[in-house]
Amino acid sequence: MNMQEPVDSLGEVTVTTTDSMTMKVGDVRASARFEARADGELVGFTTYRHNEGATFLVHTVTEPAWRGRGIATAMTSAVLDLIHRAGRSVVPRCPFVADFLAGHEELLGLVPAQHRHLVKPAFRPSSQDRPTTPTTD
Repeated sequence: MNMQEPVDSLGEVTVTTTDSMTMKVGDVRASARFEARADGELVGFTTYRHNEGATFLVHTVTEPAWRGRGIATAMTSAVLDLIHRAGRSVVPRCPFVADFLAGHEELLGLVPAQHRHLVKPAFRPSSQDRPTTPTTD
């Protein structure tokens, strides 16, 4: 069964990251992904599938040279805005998107009730869970 339904492009928005970098986030239908670009350079993307009025967000990537600058967070916010503007719902199959939504209760209305179990914070080990590294004196 083909999970991809025909949908017009969801458009493009300009966003700013937490470190004041401006980037464009747009729907690239031919690749079935939203791409984030800074000065034309690909800095991150989120892959998706459309099915029955919902957009399934599958995987989010920040290019290695651009990590740690708030790109995935800004891109996810922009992607959710584009999906909302198109009147579609969101199914967060990507752990990063599920974690983002868990921290933004105001966006939970985008997720159909039968998929809200997917919205949960990512596991972050506490200092007690982390292995210790022996030190030598």
